[in-house]
Amino acid sequence: MTMKVLVASDGSENSMAAVEEAMRYSWPETAEFKVVSVVDNSLFTKADGILADQARSAVEKTVESVKKALREEAKVEGDVLYGSPKAEILEYADRWPSDLLIVGSRGLKGFKRALIGSVSHTLLLASRCSVRIGRRSVAASRDQMRILLALDKSEFADYVANVIAARQWADGTELICATAVPSLTQYMYQKQDSYQTEALEELRRDEFAQADGNLARISELLSSRLKHVRVSCEVLDGDPREAIVDRAHEWQADLIVTGCRGKNWFDRLIIGSVSEAIATWADCSVEVIKK
Repeated sequence: MTMKVLVASDGSENSMAAVEEAMRYSWPETAEFKVVSVVDNSLFTKADGILADQARSAVEKTVESVKKALREEAKVEGDVLYGSPKAEILEYADRWPSDLLIVGSRGLKGFKRALIGSVSHTLLLASRCSVRIGRRSVAASRDQMRILLALDKSEFADYVANVIAARQWADGTELICATAVPSLTQYMYQKQDSYQTEALEELRRDEFAQADGNLARISELLSSRLKHVRVSCEVLDGDPREAIVDRAHEWQADLIVTGCRGKNWFDRLIIGSVSEAIATWADCSVEVIKK
C-alpha cells in the first residue's frame, strides 16, 4: 500500500526542519512525497510575482534535495499554492489524501504561541491525517535514531503500535515504548470524592501493573516485526504531559510518537489533550498518529 507524505515548507529556516524530517527517515519504497509552499495572498487581490517565483524556486530545490537524500527513483513532486497557508495545506492534504503531513515549528510556546497563532498548531488540530512537527535538535547528529513511543492504556495504543510496526526504520534505531501513570496526588484530585488514600494507592499499583503488562505485549509485537530495531519499555511516574516530555529530553530522543483518537474538530479542541501538550512542549520532533 502506498504511503503518501505531504511536506509543507515556506523556505524559512524553521520550516526546513520539516524537510529534514522527510530526508532523514527511512520510508517504504512505494512512498510518494509532495512538497508544497503557500504564497499567502489573503490580503491582496493578486499574488506578488516575486513571492510566487521565490516559492517555485524553493519548492524545486527542496524536491531535488529530498530525492537526493532518499533515492533518485523516489516519487517526489512539488506544488505552489495560493491563499491562506492553514486552509490551503489542510485542503491539499484532503485532496491528495495524505497519510502523514510534516510541518516545521517556530518554537512558540505558552501565551506567545496562543496570541500569535501557529500554523503548525492549527494543522495539528485540524488535519484529518497524522501530523509530524519537525524540530531541529542536537540529537540529529547521531547515526542511530531514538524514538519514544508514548502510549496510553486504550485500544488505540495497539493501532498506533501497528502503524509504527508497518513503517521502515533504519538499522540500529532505538525505540522505547512508554506509558505514564499519574501521581497519587493527581489521582486524589480526579477521584477525591470516591476513594480513600489507601484505595487510591492500590488503584495506582494496579495501573502500574496493567501498564507494564500492556507495554511488554506491545514491545514483543514490535520486536517481532522490526528485527533491526532495539525495543524496550518503561512505565513512567507522573502526569503524561510532563513525564513523556521530560523522558524524551533526558534520553535526547529524536522523535516522540503518540496518538490522538479525536476525529473531528471538537474532539481535538478538548482542553488538556495529552498529544497536543506533548507536541507543544517537546524539544524534539513529535508525530501525532490519527485514525
